[in-house]
Amino acid sequence: MRFLVHPLTMTRFITSLLLLSATLLVFASFTTTLVFAEDASMSSPPDFPSHWGPPPLRQTRDYVELPNPYGFGSGTLRKWIEEKLAEDIASSGTAAARSAVDEETNSNKLRQWPELDLVGYTGEDAKFAILAATKDEEMNVFIVPEDSMVTMDYRTDRVRVFVNDEGKVVRQPKIG
Repeated sequence: MRFLVHPLTMTRFITSLLLLSATLLVFASFTTTLVFAEDASMSSPPDFPSHWGPPPLRQTRDYVELPNPYGFGSGTLRKWIEEKLAEDIASSGTAAARSAVDEETNSNKLRQWPELDLVGYTGEDAKFAILAATKDEEMNVFIVPEDSMVTMDYRTDRVRVFVNDEGKVVRQPKIG
């Protein structure tokens, strides 16, 4: 048995679906804007100096402490801030900027993994730092190319160190 639908009925149905989806889209974007605005007002880090330019768009998904007074962010952002502070020292030579970088450098030397940012280290140096910090014979540290396919299972006895073609660490290693 065939059911026939009048063309006008089908047009009304499609129009109502489009209106409903547009309404939901507007509502979702409005609530998202409210949530982000609320989060931003709760704890927004200070603005970076304008002569630094914009921060890197692509960042690692880790959460580390940034040099004062910038709060917390990714390891990529921390490395960018440290580079910009070093450039400021080279260009101006001010004592305040020099002490800020010296303080960050000294605290970096005292920190151990996972607090120590290993991005930029060689793969072998990062592996050594991880094994020295864990002091656990059961920890398996694997050095893998950055574009390798890996399993997504979480293991507390495994750390993967992702390196580029030059053998430098490109992402902060983490347990899993």
